[in-house]
Amino acid sequence: MNSVLVNISKQITNDPDTVLNLFEKAAKLTGFYGNMSGDYFELIVGHLVHSLHGGEILIGEMAEDPINGKKTDIDVLHKKSYLTVAYECKAYPQTKEVEDSEVDYWFREQIPVIRKWIKNNNPFDSGEQRFEFWTTSKFSNQATKLLVELKQKTKKFQIEYKDGLQVCDLLKKSQKKKLSDKLKRYYKIGKYIN
Repeated sequence: MNSVLVNISKQITNDPDTVLNLFEKAAKLTGFYGNMSGDYFELIVGHLVHSLHGGEILIGEMAEDPINGKKTDIDVLHKKSYLTVAYECKAYPQTKEVEDSEVDYWFREQIPVIRKWIKNNNPFDSGEQRFEFWTTSKFSNQATKLLVELKQKTKKFQIEYKDGLQVCDLLKKSQKKKLSDKLKRYYKIGKYIN
């Protein structure tokens, strides 16, 4: 599936509606809350980021630490001139919150590998780095507290995060109301029930 996502990431910037529609049809055939749920959210994030900021988008990229060989998945990677942003995407139903243990793992295990990989690879080898954690659901109180703490104390790179309602708001602001409605419907964000 990852190689398919890498190829789709090139298409999402050229013809997002066709790609998202094909993905929706495949999701209906396989059952939405299988692995397709996370992949669909990554496509939405990639499309949204590209529509807001332009630049290059990669989806489902595998990062490897050049020294110890440790690997981690980069859900969405965005590069524009001096800035590289790696997005961690969690597509959860509203009954499941992102826990502090997931945020801690992302910060302590995944980000260091991604930072070394960025430094070691062209064209993602220079400039500022930002790491964002986006979810379709919400963050637990402990996870939010940890994210705020990490954002304040981290100096070498930036930390940001968005919950499902914030992602939907961004979609609306970027004139992607139809996509915002789909996100709300599929992941049952907020009080939207169809």
